[in-house]
Amino acid sequence: MSFIAAGILIAITDGLIKSQYHISIAQSNKMKEMIADPLTKYLWAPFIAPIMEETLFRLWQDYKIKHLLISGGALIIILFLRSMHLENQTTKYVYEVLLDVLIIGCFLKKGTGERVIHVPLNIRKIIFFTVALLFGLIHITNFTPLYLNMWFVYPIFVLPQIMMGIAFGYARIKYGFLYGFLLHCSINLLFVLIH
Repeated sequence: MSFIAAGILIAITDGLIKSQYHISIAQSNKMKEMIADPLTKYLWAPFIAPIMEETLFRLWQDYKIKHLLISGGALIIILFLRSMHLENQTTKYVYEVLLDVLIIGCFLKKGTGERVIHVPLNIRKIIFFTVALLFGLIHITNFTPLYLNMWFVYPIFVLPQIMMGIAFGYARIKYGFLYGFLLHCSINLLFVLIH
């Protein structure tokens, strides 16, 4: 029901912007272009992106030191890859697949690392909702061009991703990382199959 309400709010907001400025922010979402590429549609969007996003945004939310280190290491590698400004999309996929293999390898590695950092419940809740919000807001980068003079409307256009961030986070905390990851893969796969 909340996704329907978000969809209606997005449509109304986009309609108002169209009537006032003669542009459509909803139409500037480059996801439709991206999934025109079969590699993006059937590999990157439904599998590679979810493992990276779940590792960065939710793996560490059990506050196990091992998971914090994996997430931190993945963030450093992703920032390094982004700084390389790789022009070739296939090269980007190869690096991202290698990163996913590294992440999965870290999970399979036996050893200590089950120590947990104690974080009070009220702080965990603040972190949980802040991370869900950041997860949604990062999807603003799917829109091109960005109309910076209308920065305040973009959070409306990523409301579905903010709500999914909450759902993925809930699945991760309640049932474990694998369930949050599988939910994320399922949603992304459903999205690419209907577009």
